[in-house]
Amino acid sequence: MKGRTYVFEKSNPAYSFFFFIVISVGEAATTDLSASEHHTIVIVPHFSFEDAKALIEKEEEPFLWTKANIGAMNVRPDGAYQYLNNMVTLAAGAKAKGVEMWNAYEVDETIEGVPLKEVMLQVIGEEGLETSGALLHPLFYKLQTINANTSYRAKIGHLGQMLKEGEVDRFVLGHSDTIDNKIRYGSLLTIDNEGKTDGVLASAVKANRYAPFAMEMDTEFILNELNQRRNEVNRSFFVIEWGDLFRLDQLKAEMKPSHYQAVKERQLARLQDFLQEVIGGSQSSVWLLAPMMDTDSFQRKEQLAPVFYWGEEVDGGGFLTSPTTRQTYLVGSIDFVPTVLSQLKLSQEDLMLPGKPMVIEHSERLSHEGLFSEVSHIVQIFKTRSRVLSIFILSLVALLFAAGFVFIFLRKNQLALMWVKVTLLAAWCSLLFFLLLVPFSRYLNEVGFLALLIGCSMLLGFLIYRFCKVPISVAAGLVFVALTVDVLTGGALIQRSYLGFDPIIGARYYGIGNEYGGVYIIAVMAMLVHFLSRKKTDLILVSTVLLFLLFVLASQAYGTNAGGTLSAAIAYAVLVMKMYSGSIQTKTLWMAGFFALIGGVVLLYMMQLLGVQSHIGLAFERLLSGDFVYIQDMIIRKLTMNYKILRHSNWTLLFATSYLVVAVLIWRTRKQFLDVRKRLFLQAGVIASIALLLLNDSGVVAAATSMFCVVASYCYWLLENFQVTMNSELDYRKEKESTTESSS
Repeated sequence: MKGRTYVFEKSNPAYSFFFFIVISVGEAATTDLSASEHHTIVIVPHFSFEDAKALIEKEEEPFLWTKANIGAMNVRPDGAYQYLNNMVTLAAGAKAKGVEMWNAYEVDETIEGVPLKEVMLQVIGEEGLETSGALLHPLFYKLQTINANTSYRAKIGHLGQMLKEGEVDRFVLGHSDTIDNKIRYGSLLTIDNEGKTDGVLASAVKANRYAPFAMEMDTEFILNELNQRRNEVNRSFFVIEWGDLFRLDQLKAEMKPSHYQAVKERQLARLQDFLQEVIGGSQSSVWLLAPMMDTDSFQRKEQLAPVFYWGEEVDGGGFLTSPTTRQTYLVGSIDFVPTVLSQLKLSQEDLMLPGKPMVIEHSERLSHEGLFSEVSHIVQIFKTRSRVLSIFILSLVALLFAAGFVFIFLRKNQLALMWVKVTLLAAWCSLLFFLLLVPFSRYLNEVGFLALLIGCSMLLGFLIYRFCKVPISVAAGLVFVALTVDVLTGGALIQRSYLGFDPIIGARYYGIGNEYGGVYIIAVMAMLVHFLSRKKTDLILVSTVLLFLLFVLASQAYGTNAGGTLSAAIAYAVLVMKMYSGSIQTKTLWMAGFFALIGGVVLLYMMQLLGVQSHIGLAFERLLSGDFVYIQDMIIRKLTMNYKILRHSNWTLLFATSYLVVAVLIWRTRKQFLDVRKRLFLQAGVIASIALLLLNDSGVVAAATSMFCVVASYCYWLLENFQVTMNSELDYRKEKESTTESSS
């Protein structure tokens, strides 16, 4: 491991713990971003990873791009992917959305022929207009109001307000206008709480009849403005909206392809020369941000955006990450505001931002090729995820119906019984191979991956059926061990699994997600089902393993799954109590579940005191500070997400089918299935699934995967039990016939 390790907020032990984990697991030195007094933010809409890759690969000597610190940024806003929505989110430090017709204007402009001053008089009054800056925003208060009423409560203008209070000069240059539309979103990064900021828009763009829409950035004017103002102030924050690539992309459909490519190369070269001038001509931190990728990249679902950082005191060639993602190469757009405030040493405690300051990783294992490969893998999973999971879910549903059909109509057919049992084991094994085959998924399309998954799962399922005495426990144990090892070693497989979480969606970046959360909780019970007895040794063994699983789920260094922790605590409390006392009143079980819920909350809180703050820690922090609105908004978001999944996702089909099948099987076999341990597993599994549905975000998904595991195990045991009974009857008949023949 090379390089020194610096903690961004040295007084915060949470950050120290995070970087200890990064260094221990990833062998990477992490460096904080330089605390420069001057910052230049170059906003380049429609700059894609394809452009970034082309510039880096073309560079013969490391002098700009390969010396930058680079990362991939999730730019997902609250709402649809749009330049405006993404830009508002970047500027607010929380998911946000824009309003139609939003723009910045210079004082002497008009809106549909009406002088801007008259429009502003109607919006803010004469007093507000007199104290406005050089740029005006007629829709500022509408933007504030709309975002204040969403469940994210994004605070528009707070970054600019913090800069203003910290006596940091704020200035905006340039725009992304076309002939028909005004596109001026750079000032979102500098406006204060009243929508005021300084800047020059039109003069930073010059006429050029060969450029798209006959406009392109005036680099000479911009550099002169930067140098002049920087010499006049001690601290500065300049935003340059570099609209040339945006304009080019808007005109692409009408251009000759070869001409488009020539213009694209010229514009990228101009951007490169400009950045070289800015970086080499001043002692400042320079960012290149792409709030929105180009149209072609978006349609190809390449929806991560490149971010470059050149620091005053930091060696280049590193890779950006943050405690928000805990993944090498990845940051979120919500991390930008906390990073800037930390660099300028401005307090952000009052903002309670969800993002965290970015840091730079240095390691021999990291490279630009590794970054592009990782981004490509993420995009591939994102593009094929829906199709792979749809086929997988429909296959599981078909399997449940097949198992029910065989049990009812073909249960005397030995071959049918065997193959259904093997297939049920293969379904368990598929959950294992969704992890283990992650390294192969980057080289296979969805058909190839599914073929490999099915082949491996069927083979292992048959081997377990053929050679193991307790097949379900073995299959579940393999899943449990694989998940545990992966989570404890950083979650590299879960992060790129089809059953993991997607960095482009950005709902979760680490821990155990909803799909595997439900599987994990049930897998440990299926693994231990033969130890669910009242023996003292069994009680100790089961309790120890279940407590370990609760620790893994609750720990913000590992599972970080609040809903899963609470659901598991309730189910496991009922399970252990039923193990200890077979006959126990329903009222007592309800009380046990309630106290287990409280205990789970206490466990979660205690785990937040160690390590880097997670989304769970942020929720506790808000709650303890009396911010009940935040908790309310969080609940609303979770309910909204569950409702959307329930209406539109294939997980709903698996969820409904699993519950239907288990209800039918319980009713039809209520007098046939007498194994106390397996009945106990069934009861605890159903409780866990219902709790996951009620307590987890995207609870439908967790409930579906958990209940499927319960139903698959229960069906296997039913078929096994019936097969044993049938074989016993057959042996008895043969013995009786043999005795009769002997007597004759």
